[in-house]
Amino acid sequence: MSFEADFRTLILRPAVAALVVDRVIWEELPGATVRPCVCLWYITGEGLYSMDGPVGLASCMIQIDVWAVDFPAARAVRDAIEDAIDAYRGTIGGTEFQGVFFRGKRGQNEPVAGAPAQRYSRQSLDAEVWHARTS
Repeated sequence: MSFEADFRTLILRPAVAALVVDRVIWEELPGATVRPCVCLWYITGEGLYSMDGPVGLASCMIQIDVWAVDFPAARAVRDAIEDAIDAYRGTIGGTEFQGVFFRGKRGQNEPVAGAPAQRYSRQSLDAEVWHARTS
């Protein structure tokens, strides 16, 4: 599996899956997606190097956007994600997660396409993820 698939599996820990089922999507959230849901975005990413070349360890920043119909629902999913993966270490699929660390959070409301009086709540987390491939 890929890092993306393994990170999605990490996000879908039982407490989070109880709230979003399997609605965790990378980089594009179709407008018809049922809320609450989670959209993941790469912000930055880089491998580490020594004088001999790559060392097999990488760091990336992932933006985790939680979308819901109201603030309490979005906050519940955001809190569940924080509780489930903060400082996580372990192997999922072919990825050895050496640490997941939250570096920022924010929230806002966004108008619903085609219904400007209605708004979705978005809660965002920035996660620094240290990882290595095991396969």
